[in-house]
Amino acid sequence: MQTIAEMVKEAIAAGTKGMGRMGGTAEGPGGKCVCPVCGATVAHATGTPCYSIKCPKCGAKMGRPVTKKSALIKKAQVLVKTARLVDILRQAITRGKLLS
Repeated sequence: MQTIAEMVKEAIAAGTKGMGRMGGTAEGPGGKCVCPVCGATVAHATGTPCYSIKCPKCGAKMGRPVTKKSALIKKAQVLVKTARLVDILRQAITRGKLLS
C-alpha cells in the first residue's frame, strides 16, 4: 500500500500542474468536454470550465474526460484532505479534547 506522500509524488510525476483555477485538475486550455450522461463531446474553450457548459444533446452539465492523470490528481487531493483531518484528530486526542 502506498503512503500519501508516494501517491502525491505519483500524481505530480504524471505531469500535473496542480489544481486548476476553478478547483479542477489543470488539464490545460485544449481538449474536450464530455457529457457524463450521453457521452457527447464539445471542444473545450479556454477560460470556460466544462461544468458550466450544458450538453447540446441532453442538457446535462459537461465535464472533462477522466484520464489517468486527472484520476491521480483527484485521489491525491482527497488523500491530502484526509491526512489533514487525521492530523487534526491526532492533535485533539493528544490534548485530551476528544476523549473527555
